Amino acid sequence: MSHTTALPTSNPWRAVGDIDIAMADVDHVEGIAVAPDGSLWAGGDAGQIYRATDGDTWEIIATLPGRTLGIAFDGGGSAYCCDMTDPGVYRVSPTGEVSLYSRGDEARPFRVPNYPAFLPDGTLLVSDSGDWEEPNGTIQAIDPGGSARVLSDLPSSFPNGLCVSADGRTVYVCETTASRISVLHLDAASVVHFETVLELPGALPDGVALDADGRLYIACYVPDAIFVLGLDGSLELVIQDPRRILLNEPTNIAFGGPSMTDLYFANLGDRHVGRLHLGVAGLAPHRPNLA
Repeated sequence: MSHTTALPTSNPWRAVGDIDIAMADVDHVEGIAVAPDGSLWAGGDAGQIYRATDGDTWEIIATLPGRTLGIAFDGGGSAYCCDMTDPGVYRVSPTGEVSLYSRGDEARPFRVPNYPAFLPDGTLLVSDSGDWEEPNGTIQAIDPGGSARVLSDLPSSFPNGLCVSADGRTVYVCETTASRISVLHLDAASVVHFETVLELPGALPDGVALDADGRLYIACYVPDAIFVLGLDGSLELVIQDPRRILLNEPTNIAFGGPSMTDLYFANLGDRHVGRLHLGVAGLAPHRPNLA
């Protein structure tokens, strides 16, 4: 059952922990992810794949055809990156070799592959956002090896960031243009139920991540803020920056750091990736071992 909530606000600034810059002078990053070795990866506006392994020092490890969106990792450290310029999911090896992994369902190929997230069995779920103003997005499922199918026509209103529960049976999805968070309930990589769990009037939710206790963190492109949805359904403000100094159109988020207690956030409107020392342990995403 969904519920509608007014957005908690704080003016002009609020953060629940210390904040700094994890990656500077990058090209309007939207997609970020933390690799199994702890390195931070990010995708640039011109297809750059950045990797930071030592403080905020980074390298361009690979280049994709164009604008890179979401990123997910398998257990071997390969990154699966959504590219919207030459629509597809591309695999980047730990040493930077690039290969096309999937163009989506043959009958309904990707238009705007936006964000990937693995299920425990190695199925890669990908939000294909479709048109900004039309509810024609899908969630696609790519089996290990690259065979793709449309998993669901719901959520459809520009499905964007995804995250998967610890048991792999619940998938949280940002429906950006509908200003809501929806959920797919799965059984054996098939949808058994769809519902909207949170309405966010006035917001454009973009990225989601779960902590180890099951709370859902939501990064909003509008407003410049990150919220957390509690287990009791309450919505709290984690960080807000109306002046757009450290948060500027935040998109994808990911937990990382030595104890998984840092929350990284991309800033599409600026040239850095931020890091909030949250002090709350994140849920590690599923990283299956694929042949």
